[in-house]
Amino acid sequence: MTVGRSEDFAEIAARFSALMQALSDGPQGRRPEDERRMLADRIRDALDRRESQLNGADPVFIANSFSLEIIAHRSARSEIWRVRHRDLGTPHAIKTVPAAMADDPIARALLLREGQIGLQLRHGSIAPTHAVLRLPDGRPALLMDWIGKSLADHLSTQALSLREVYSVTSALLAALATTHEQGLVHCDIAPGNLLIPDEDVSKLQLADFGIALEVGHSHAEFEIAHAGSPDFVSPEQQAGRSVKPSSDVYALGRLIDYLLDHADEDTASLRALARQFSKEDAGERPADARSAAALLNEAIAAG
Repeated sequence: MTVGRSEDFAEIAARFSALMQALSDGPQGRRPEDERRMLADRIRDALDRRESQLNGADPVFIANSFSLEIIAHRSARSEIWRVRHRDLGTPHAIKTVPAAMADDPIARALLLREGQIGLQLRHGSIAPTHAVLRLPDGRPALLMDWIGKSLADHLSTQALSLREVYSVTSALLAALATTHEQGLVHCDIAPGNLLIPDEDVSKLQLADFGIALEVGHSHAEFEIAHAGSPDFVSPEQQAGRSVKPSSDVYALGRLIDYLLDHADEDTASLRALARQFSKEDAGERPADARSAAALLNEAIAAG
């Protein structure tokens, strides 16, 4: 450990004393306690980040632990924020409902339900939910890892190898197997909901359980007329009927076709598997992810 010179400490002590005096006394006299606390928080945050100067804008702190950096995504039903832990400096994601829906009972119930599901499901290929928070304005919020890049983003700039297509499919099937074993159907398998940590597709994580259902239920029970990504959603889900794990298998079949369309080579065996997974008749598809994985392994063995 390097010890600074005594004159360095004396200079720091003098500046610290002046800073404390400035925090206590403002232009109009002694500052109110809440203003002093806010200024101290901003200075501490700037020191933690090693910023060269103090930002003039008031920072937004969440749960007194996370500073808001950007709103990364905004839709009619949700917002995703990139935040940073004020002490550790680590990036995280917070998902909440838009402020305009703060008092919407259905939006709040769906997000809290997503939080319960996220805390329940634990698998390396499922994006983890770490906590359910309450924002200052009363909105519920989910604390998650910040990944920042989806499979859709990845494929917009580069093609997949055939090996990567198999890797993505295998990782997703593993995530779905855990989901189905818990009696749940994801209901929104699509490239935008598949996250790519470190830009490595072999680390793929299934995210966004916002419209997941228990097996045998439908979105009509939550007063949701249209749920899921149109290019991937199963016929029974699109029609508003009850869903089963085979509904996710249908979406997986559609996804495999999408991946091969964005790959640098093709394979007849995997195309045939995609067609089998995405049969219009749910009874002609594999019943769940475990059954689908067995067929994928056969396709891999067949080359």
